[in-house]
Amino acid sequence: PPAINGVGNFGGFQFELEDRGNIGLPALMNTAYAMMGAAAKDPRLMNVFTQFRINSPQIYSNIDRNKAKSIGVSLSDIFTTMEVNLGSLYVNNFTYLNRSWQVIVQADAPYRNNLGALGKLFVHPSAAATSLLPSAVPTPPPPGPTSATSATGAVMVPLSALMTVHQVLGPPVISHYNLYRNIELNGSNAPGTSTGSAIAAMQQLAGKVMPRGVSYEWTGLQLDQIAAGPLTIEIFILALIFVFFVLSAQYESYIDPLIVLLAVPTALLGALLFINLRHFPIPFLFDPTLSQDVYAQVGYVMLIGLASKSAILIVEFGNQQLRQGATIVQAAMRAAQTRLRPILMTSIAFVIAVIPLVFATGAGEAARHSLGTVVFGGMLMSTVLNLGITPVLYVIIKSFEMRGSRAGRDGQSRALLREETVSPPVGV
Repeated sequence: PPAINGVGNFGGFQFELEDRGNIGLPALMNTAYAMMGAAAKDPRLMNVFTQFRINSPQIYSNIDRNKAKSIGVSLSDIFTTMEVNLGSLYVNNFTYLNRSWQVIVQADAPYRNNLGALGKLFVHPSAAATSLLPSAVPTPPPPGPTSATSATGAVMVPLSALMTVHQVLGPPVISHYNLYRNIELNGSNAPGTSTGSAIAAMQQLAGKVMPRGVSYEWTGLQLDQIAAGPLTIEIFILALIFVFFVLSAQYESYIDPLIVLLAVPTALLGALLFINLRHFPIPFLFDPTLSQDVYAQVGYVMLIGLASKSAILIVEFGNQQLRQGATIVQAAMRAAQTRLRPILMTSIAFVIAVIPLVFATGAGEAARHSLGTVVFGGMLMSTVLNLGITPVLYVIIKSFEMRGSRAGRDGQSRALLREETVSPPVGV
């Protein structure tokens, strides 16, 4: 079943192959087979299949329209006779014994179970053409209560005299997606891989396998996931802006929040590195599609707060040292030394706490792997690098801030001095 009731018909993904170049169902089916064969060799995909069949046995009837017209038999009468007898027709309901019963008209089994049944089904020609039918068949005697309509003895024509039939192979149902004939492929991501990886894998295979005239679309949850993909970057940027303004209100400055948030890129670097190392143990083999699942995206937003926490400790203590008269370099060094133990204690405790997510097994392990690996790698990299990077950034940015504020104060002092020089003495 689908992960969310009402969104799709299957668990996993639904991939729609579309015939946009009118290449025909056989060629479209060959493309589907090629996609399934390529997907079977891709380690990111599992159980890619289709329920579409093009070789189901069928009966093809070729109506002689000229002959039917010459004897006054309309096509609608032929189709209605075939529909009612070979298929079925709902008439109405009736009530019996306090229950509602449906009335469905259908020929008895001997009159619809083989090709010869068409010789037992008859249609009425027009009255003007009846005299021109030397081979017309009188209505047979009724074989039971089902032949009551032929009691008048009217001349009727068997369907077998108006058409030729033969057995063929074809699809039982021809489906369309967005007005194009389509074949739906179903599948899922392999254990240990994300849905984003499966989406990227199918798109890569489509680019290699699909011929001209064939396109594809996504439906179900994957369509929503792809549509929400750009929103993830927007949400991440909004989260950064929100944290920046909160810290600006707390510090009453735009400089200190900037120093704090510069610790976030190292955390993101660690998250991307570890989630790729989980799938590719070769360093520097980077695949950005591995970071597209929703659990990893939640982890990236979490890292904004987790990485900022350690930087806040250093910036806050450094500001206290500056107010006590220390230089910028002294304040940064004292902050790094004094806050080293609390930063390591909180960071290591968190990293150890998420290890069960990194090595989780059982149902839902892929979701826990994505979230756990992102926050584990991000916090580990942030803790190691930011202990040295944040104090350096503190010295550089604070130096520019001090230089700018000193230049501003000097400019104000010179302006005041000029005003005092120009103004005349009092009483003159």
